[in-house]
Amino acid sequence: MASGNINLNLYQTFIAVFEMKNKSRASESLGITRTAVIKNIKALELHLGTLFVSNKKGVEPTTKAKEIYPTIKEAIKSLVGVEQDQTPDTLEIAISNSTAEVFVKAYLKEFLAKHPNINLEITKPDDKYDFIIDSETAVDKKTFRTIDLFSTCGAFVATKNFIQKNNIQRSLTKDELFKYPIISRKEVWQHFLQKNTLDIKPSIIQVPSMDMVFSMTKDSNGVGFLSKEIITIYPDPNLVELNVQDIDLLSMKYVCGYTRELSKNAKTFLDGFIKFCKVSD
Repeated sequence: MASGNINLNLYQTFIAVFEMKNKSRASESLGITRTAVIKNIKALELHLGTLFVSNKKGVEPTTKAKEIYPTIKEAIKSLVGVEQDQTPDTLEIAISNSTAEVFVKAYLKEFLAKHPNINLEITKPDDKYDFIIDSETAVDKKTFRTIDLFSTCGAFVATKNFIQKNNIQRSLTKDELFKYPIISRKEVWQHFLQKNTLDIKPSIIQVPSMDMVFSMTKDSNGVGFLSKEIITIYPDPNLVELNVQDIDLLSMKYVCGYTRELSKNAKTFLDGFIKFCKVSD
């Protein structure tokens, strides 16, 4: 294999395409055009043979590519001496689910106190990021490698004032509960409906975030349907969990999804976040 004229950029392009299995995402990761990615891969293939074959979702590495990937990956690390495609003091996290956001927000104070030199940016999933935190069903495991983080269970919660004012029993049937307005995120409520057949339709106040569910419930606007664990993270002596009979309370797992090797900062964040979630349990 004659490789004297092959530069480091070609191998970095190979690593990005191999790990993301998509030339467009590789170009975004590397900060170059898709045309440049294609050109770099073709230049490598002149020396190494066919490395990728196209499919509907992007590309699939050939046997040759799989054989040389570990060696090239290790060589890139040694030559570059820094984490691939990472700014040492920056960490970008994508969060689209408000329940996950509540948990992350609760951990941030602890993380930033321990690591004041890390610049943290929370972005939307369509931006460049180190990893995404979302419910398991929202993360495509064919695209992302995942790490299990925590699970949440649904709970119906009301203030003591709301309970007393409406003479509500702490243990009640769903028909008794649904005489009162339910405050919930739209996606969470739809998930709940998929698991339960309701005899009556309650009045629903649908809001965009779990923070707002929590806030409106504390203001005694109705019965909040939220994650039980949030009550543990943000305890409020005026909030009471209602025991509702004959209802399947949804349980949802949250994961970290990532497409490239996690940076040192990302690993540091996740190690602490996983411990934080276990303590919260």
